[in-house]
Amino acid sequence: MRWKPIALVVLLTAVVVATAIKNFLNQLGDKGPVSTPCTSSAESKRWRTYVCLAKFEPGVFNYRTHEIVIREAWVERTSKELYFLVWFPYRKNIGGYQLCFTLRSGNEVFTSSSFEPPFFVIGKRGNGFATVNLDELFYDTLDELPPTVRVSLLSDWKEERLTNIVVRIDKTH
Repeated sequence: MRWKPIALVVLLTAVVVATAIKNFLNQLGDKGPVSTPCTSSAESKRWRTYVCLAKFEPGVFNYRTHEIVIREAWVERTSKELYFLVWFPYRKNIGGYQLCFTLRSGNEVFTSSSFEPPFFVIGKRGNGFATVNLDELFYDTLDELPPTVRVSLLSDWKEERLTNIVVRIDKTH
């Protein structure tokens, strides 16, 4: 009969220790101001950061001998991953937006070691789209939601910005 109270104390102690460790690990991951965007529009919807669809025109680009095809594009709210009661992750919207897209084909162009890989740039900005795993997800920030965004595919910062890719932001979806 005495083992039940001892087992309860051991269990509660284990939960308290595990919660303290989890809290410490959560704080280690909370160093940056913004979380990486979701890797798909479906994931963005699950995290409740999804805003709307975006459409690249054209949706197919040629770079050297490679064809680059957009899989999907969307806009999500900029967010930060936090935890409710230490154990339950959620994303808090912190203002601003992120234009995100993935590729159906052409990923090898961005990971090639045989030539300098190209990069996407919004307008005349001094930085290109950030990537996750070099080619899994491309994203850049937007302060507001304009109806269109002009993008260039560059292989060198000295190139002329053609801004020949139009991204239409569909606020109705």
